[in-house]
Amino acid sequence: WGTPDIARDLPFLEADKGWIVADSSSGRVFLSYTRFPITGSVIDFQWADSNATTWSTPRQISLDTSLERGFVQGSRPAVDGDGRVYVVYELIGDSFEDYFRIRRSDDRGQTFALPVTAVSMYTNFGTGAPGFNRDHGVEFSGIAVDRSHGPQRGRIYLSWAESINWLDEVLTLGQAGNKSEVESNGSIGSATPVLLGQTIRGSVSSTLDVDFYALPLTQGQHVVVASDSAEASAVLSLRLLAGNGLTALTFTTFNSSVNPTGGNPQGFPSGWFFTAPVTGTYYIQVNQRSGPGAYRLRTGLVNRGLERGRDQRDIFVGWSDDATTWSAPVRLSEDPIGFDSWLPEVAVAADGGVYCAWYDFRDAAAATNGGESSVYLARSGDGGSTWTTLGAVTDTLSRWAPSTSNLEPNQGDYIALFANNAFVWPCWTDDRRGNPDVFAARVALIPNGAQVAFRNVRLGNRRISIDWEASPADTLTMRLYRSTDGGAFQYRDLVQFGANGLLTYDDTTVTADRGYSYRLGRFSNGVEIFYGQVTVFLPSLFPLSLGLPRPQPVVGGTFGVSLSLATDEAADLILHDISGREVFRQRVNLGRGPHTLTLPVDAGLKQGLYILTLRQGGRNTSTRVHLVR
Repeated sequence: WGTPDIARDLPFLEADKGWIVADSSSGRVFLSYTRFPITGSVIDFQWADSNATTWSTPRQISLDTSLERGFVQGSRPAVDGDGRVYVVYELIGDSFEDYFRIRRSDDRGQTFALPVTAVSMYTNFGTGAPGFNRDHGVEFSGIAVDRSHGPQRGRIYLSWAESINWLDEVLTLGQAGNKSEVESNGSIGSATPVLLGQTIRGSVSSTLDVDFYALPLTQGQHVVVASDSAEASAVLSLRLLAGNGLTALTFTTFNSSVNPTGGNPQGFPSGWFFTAPVTGTYYIQVNQRSGPGAYRLRTGLVNRGLERGRDQRDIFVGWSDDATTWSAPVRLSEDPIGFDSWLPEVAVAADGGVYCAWYDFRDAAAATNGGESSVYLARSGDGGSTWTTLGAVTDTLSRWAPSTSNLEPNQGDYIALFANNAFVWPCWTDDRRGNPDVFAARVALIPNGAQVAFRNVRLGNRRISIDWEASPADTLTMRLYRSTDGGAFQYRDLVQFGANGLLTYDDTTVTADRGYSYRLGRFSNGVEIFYGQVTVFLPSLFPLSLGLPRPQPVVGGTFGVSLSLATDEAADLILHDISGREVFRQRVNLGRGPHTLTLPVDAGLKQGLYILTLRQGGRNTSTRVHLVR
């Protein structure tokens, strides 16, 4: 090792979360980090040659606006195989959602395009995973770029964990009456019984005074416990313990301020969100952090709406081919509801296979209520659309609650994941020796093989038809699975692609107003890998609708249009000029449901405004078409 070179000399504690990446195409290394000047956090960026000796002048990547300045953290740089540089960072939102923002440079870090929001998500920032001993959760993203020469070369992947939105109901907690602590309640055996929805009042008098409250929960209940007031002298900790009274499931701190030490934004109460993995009695524990005093806790249920997350945290991956347009996030977590998933990291192998590793708590002993972690690994062979859980790479569980450490957090902030042309290497923190140590595993890559991708879906009366394509064309035989309304996937049929590499599957066993997911499975090296996942909602009634033409204005010889047919009968697409004269008509007989068509533009039509009408069964709907010559 050589003598260290200083990239930037900053005051003590002003820099955090430094990450570096090397670019083989330019011979440069790129560095990003968070800086904490007096005016709040910002993301800075520098580069150097491959010797990392002489560094460029720092430039600020985050925007100097009221939206971003002071509310950014956790940046990560990445570079693709052609030298394009990306920097992603978290933006803490001013309402319920937080964001990952990303900036792209096409000139090796000299200039950057404006930031793009890659994803918005709900974070369980009030607590980390079970046993995490810092008073707020880390929700930074992992990032990787496909540098292979496969079909997804250049694709950018982000990984993260998110919860359901618990903040939209947090200010309505504690509506089921008051409950005061009954001394002595210094153990789980003497815990004061409380019910969900009550407002709890108590006091901690010294470092030896610990308050316990027994809280019955039902599996799947989404629970918030938060403090909205405390005596001026009080700096207290708030935990949830498993039924054994030993395993810590959540942890945060609070004081007299409604903007507590846990960093909750916009005046929300200081607390945490938790989904019960099993039915039973759990224990709320309050004790002194650095000052005694009285406190008030509000408890209650929150409801899951249309959120992607199912509980306190699920793992997601999203992707983009240009850092501007991003895919819908895909949930990797297939564990039962109520078990935490934490700190995911993503990597791309030399053959284009995508891997993700994270802390997973589904294998915890029953007595710990989901309080022990292993590290799970998943893989995608179709560019991030469908994922296969490969299982645990750890050979033992970690019990973080009794793990001894002189640092916060005891578990670390990240998992590392690296892939070369033969292996993928997860690296994590583990407590098998009674204190946090670093472990790694070497896992052989699963060959990528033929690519299988979802291409199209058509909805009809009690019918869902799905098209997949194999590339290169191959008469693959695969297993088809279906999930109903988000439930577990069930094997349905053995299917085979045609010689042209195409497969169409017609499902006539579906009913209206249900959601269905489909995926294809194929064994590789003894592991079943899944491809081409698609989720469809089959409504009972379809509207007659006609979308705007694409592009608008129309400049070429064709244009695309999306439409929905209300019934299975034939319909007509009619184009009129501004005087009402019909200039084009096409009969469509596609069946009820949504469709996308490409329509021709007659070379003799003049530039101007036209009206496109969809007519079916005596009903019409129209849209404007602007033609430019």
